[in-house]
Amino acid sequence: MLIRVAAAFVAAAALCVAADAPVMAADPPVVVAGPVASNGGISRATCPAGTTLVGGGYDARHDTNGLNNVIDGLDLFAPDWQNANSWVAAMHSGQVRAVAMCAKGSGPAPRVVAGPTVKADYSKATCPAGTQVLAGGYTSAPATNGLGQYVDDVDTNSPGTDNSWLAKMAIGTAQAVALCGS
Repeated sequence: MLIRVAAAFVAAAALCVAADAPVMAADPPVVVAGPVASNGGISRATCPAGTTLVGGGYDARHDTNGLNNVIDGLDLFAPDWQNANSWVAAMHSGQVRAVAMCAKGSGPAPRVVAGPTVKADYSKATCPAGTQVLAGGYTSAPATNGLGQYVDDVDTNSPGTDNSWLAKMAIGTAQAVALCGS
């Protein structure tokens, strides 16, 4: 099973020790997979007690046409703004399993911030003062053809250079979602 973890670098950074501190073994992140969602449904992976969400990923089962061409993609891939300790994913018409990467330890729960919904341009979700971007994702409304098949894609899903997360669809709309922590 191929699991794509969008923010693996975040967990590594969260578990690193300062260069001048003694080297200590860090606990590896806890990886939690949600259920496989029904076609077009949402999968949610929630971090267990004693851990904090630091990133996420997905395992997709794309729909294909009679020529075995992929005809859908992700509509949602982001930290859950209803539960800041969960990662969510949804395919346009296929199935998906959300995967959460969780750091051990206690601390304040991360905060989820959403940017504006923008058509064929960049949406930016900026973390508030006193927090830093840990990971991010997007929600989107892709362009489809007359058969309802996905003819669009996410051009950008990445951290910005100014404590933000960016998302952009080629044709449809995207909304950036940032996971912010202290």
